[in-house]
Amino acid sequence: MPDPEARRVKFVVPLLILALSAIELNAQVFKWVDEKGRTHYGEKPPEGVKSSEVAKPTPPSEPARTAPADSWKAKLQESQRQKAEKHKAEIEAGATEEHIAAERDRRCRNARITLDRLENVQRLYRYNDKGEREYYTDAERATERTRAQREAQEHCPSR
Repeated sequence: MPDPEARRVKFVVPLLILALSAIELNAQVFKWVDEKGRTHYGEKPPEGVKSSEVAKPTPPSEPARTAPADSWKAKLQESQRQKAEKHKAEIEAGATEEHIAAERDRRCRNARITLDRLENVQRLYRYNDKGEREYYTDAERATERTRAQREAQEHCPSR
């Protein structure tokens, strides 16, 4: 049968350790500079030395969460959505004619470049998901040419 004194010690010792660690966590930290210009930190500064209490860092309110593997995709989609909303808001708010003309010129230039490539480059290709070249078929080339012509007609005033 265990001794009542031993049971009390087994109960009191962990409480004492817990209490001492709590005191240690609440201990103040001071910062001071000695006569040689060196900065020191400690629980108690020397007598006659000007010191200041150092603020303790606060622990994070929540444990840091690891970002999911696809977080970059979500951020990219959110960025694109915000950009589209901003563009729409600018148009609705009466964006300047210069901005609209610059956007039209950019789209016109891109359409003409694409159309030029489709009409003059013999072997056009794109990269697939595996990073391999996939050459355009004649049907794909015709579809892309039609799309580029439509873009050019829509955005290029002289065409």
